[in-house]
Amino acid sequence: MAEENRASSSNWMTQHPVYQDMLNLGVDDGAQVYGALLVYLDLTEVRQWTGVVPVACPELRAVLLKGQEKASKELQVVYPLPACRSVSHKDLRCIVGSGTPALLCAVASDSTLVYQRLSDGLITPEPPEDIQDPTLGLSTKQSPFSYEEVSSIPSVAVAKRLKYVSLGVLVLQTTSLVLTMRYSRTLQSDEPRYLASSAVVFTEILKIFICTVLIFINKSFSVRGLYLELKEQIINKPFDTIKLAIPSGIYTLQNNLLYVALSNLDAATYQVTYQLKILTTALFSVSMLGKRLGIVQWFSLLLLMIGIAFVQWPSRSPNSFEEKETGSRLIGMLAVLVACLSSGFAGVYFEKILKETKQSVLTRNIQLGLFGLLFGLTGVFVQDREKVRENGFLQGYNSVTCAVVVLQAMGGLIVAAVIKYADNILKSFAMSGSIMLSTFISYIWLQDFNPSSMFFMGAVLVIISTFLYGYERKSGASPGKP
Repeated sequence: MAEENRASSSNWMTQHPVYQDMLNLGVDDGAQVYGALLVYLDLTEVRQWTGVVPVACPELRAVLLKGQEKASKELQVVYPLPACRSVSHKDLRCIVGSGTPALLCAVASDSTLVYQRLSDGLITPEPPEDIQDPTLGLSTKQSPFSYEEVSSIPSVAVAKRLKYVSLGVLVLQTTSLVLTMRYSRTLQSDEPRYLASSAVVFTEILKIFICTVLIFINKSFSVRGLYLELKEQIINKPFDTIKLAIPSGIYTLQNNLLYVALSNLDAATYQVTYQLKILTTALFSVSMLGKRLGIVQWFSLLLLMIGIAFVQWPSRSPNSFEEKETGSRLIGMLAVLVACLSSGFAGVYFEKILKETKQSVLTRNIQLGLFGLLFGLTGVFVQDREKVRENGFLQGYNSVTCAVVVLQAMGGLIVAAVIKYADNILKSFAMSGSIMLSTFISYIWLQDFNPSSMFFMGAVLVIISTFLYGYERKSGASPGKP
């Protein structure tokens, strides 16, 4: 049965039109052409590259792939290398010498793909044949090129599963965070309520810990490697680190505001209204990054504002749960609006810093966390020092509070996984699913929300606007556009 499935999969792939195009290029190495098809499927279907086309390279007797990681990115060339084939320094110089950014993709026998970026360096003579390792395909002599491992991913089928798993986890994380935070802020108890400022502090501590562990894993569990990475990227670059103080302070303010918002708004209203951050992010992207929005995106922002206006339309339903409302709706709305404004500015500012430097996202998150911890402790001292003096820093903490801290700390990493394995449209599916799930649970379980017809109309408009804004046309969809 396994052999039949393998044969069926192979037959399907060999009938692929791109595979036929590759065969027509005249490359007489069937294993290399087949590996090129696997890499093509990975680039187009998993990594969402645009404009990927196969080209023949007679010097290498190989099919190369040219494309863009994103429509706005520069053209890159990928050299698929099957496990049965070796590569020499001369081959690599042939690719790198073209001047186009190049990737080497090793295709293992189990279809695992390992990408390595090639960068030019000192060109040395070809090493003697007696010190070449044919089993590895690469010379054992120190290479004149530097290889920066970009990623190691499983087969295309596994990567597709990871895409939908990451989206499902994002739906659960987003929904769980909103509902547990709302529940924790409205839970009636004889004990004092936990301090939102202290929860923000613990969230930053957990973020720093998680990112440090991930860097430790990336450094092959080397304590020295971790130490050198943190020293080189954080301690030895104080000016780059200080740049993160501004977005970190804004993020700390935003996190505190979200606790205020969910103390005064039901989960469904909060989550729909919080999508207004799409508008603020777009406006800051235009003003700070010079980003150009298309007509569809501007139209989606208009729909977004109309939808949120409908959601906030006063409900006159006699069945509303007014007797169960807690806090002030006005305060909650103001908190969400300021949080959306701060989220848009901080997000674009952080993106600008990431584009200007080469530090990893994990390192940047540690820098953000360090400043966030400092600002968070300052907030505790300024706002809640009397309460801390009376009842302690951990007053009101229970299992629900701990769950809120963990969910909030994991949010950024889950979004990063979604961006890696999915795209904006699928992310919009996740956010829409989270909104609907939050509405259902808030109505059935928390019983603090009775959706009106205006709310449903507004929620639908917000969901549609989210899809429209995240939609990116494929490079070939508009032939008139360069």
